[in-house]
Amino acid sequence: MPKVSIIIPVYNTEHYLNRCLESVRCQTLTDFEVICVDDCSTDGSLSLLKAFASGDKRFKVLTMEVNSGLSLARNRALDVAAGDFVFFLDSDDWIDEDFLEVMCMKAEEYALDEVVNSNYIREYSGSSLRRYTEERGSFKTGFIKSVVIQSTFSPAVWCRLFRRSFLEDNKIRFSGLRYAEDLAFSGLVDLSQEYCYIFKGPAYHYFQREGSLIRSLDFSYRHVLGFISLYNSLMERSIPTEGVRLFATYGAIILDTNEKYRIVRDYALKIVEEVRNNPDLYRDHDRFLIEALVSSDSYSDYCSRYHENSVVAYFKGVHGRFNTI
Repeated sequence: MPKVSIIIPVYNTEHYLNRCLESVRCQTLTDFEVICVDDCSTDGSLSLLKAFASGDKRFKVLTMEVNSGLSLARNRALDVAAGDFVFFLDSDDWIDEDFLEVMCMKAEEYALDEVVNSNYIREYSGSSLRRYTEERGSFKTGFIKSVVIQSTFSPAVWCRLFRRSFLEDNKIRFSGLRYAEDLAFSGLVDLSQEYCYIFKGPAYHYFQREGSLIRSLDFSYRHVLGFISLYNSLMERSIPTEGVRLFATYGAIILDTNEKYRIVRDYALKIVEEVRNNPDLYRDHDRFLIEALVSSDSYSDYCSRYHENSVVAYFKGVHGRFNTI
């Protein structure tokens, strides 16, 4: 049984994949397995994966029958993972050479089911590095209430190490969302325990390439879908939501179709009381958008009073001063 199962979903990242895999192969912790899942790549990614696997028995390659997205590719790997811990790495990113060793050391030192590493670096093609951490204000190394982590910390799975038995015992898998899948998964893990442990460890290198999912105009809308999935999981498992932020747009949200409007409005109607009771958890644009949605009788009514990009319109002063709901 390896110490860590490293899960890497791959789709058309041939130009970045070697850097990613080499960063894993050069880890100071050597007791790991790497489960790469090719999601029907049309470039040379699969050939590169097979070459790595032929040269290092710790690397394994699975293939999806049809292109299915990150969630289902990760679930496929989870079904065969054998490590004590699970770490998710994106195929265009890379990690410092002692990343896994330190993550495992922290998890074992405190006998934890999850550790959160606040240190990562945004990487850009042809530009200098920009270092970000999530340690700010009261965020210090140590144990933090899970509701605080969930409400203020990045939901990315790549800044977390999970104990595999915890995921199995709690039947935690990715929801099947193609986008914002991390939010639903990490949020459920965070909130299934009272405390999380956060520290500043070796860096995860988060590469921002043109055309990546995070740059999409639908980015904020997809995060709402992630919150909906998380909310449904919390309801199904009877996990309390008091003090948990259940909505965030992460900037401008574009509701340019009736379907988007209906989905987000239905969800807003479910959580509006919790937003009223926990106003400090929500940003102005979150509360503004919820107010705009619940006060509209229909999509046409909404469109008659608000720009499709209502958050930006609000901040430009189009709709006047905001009043909390």
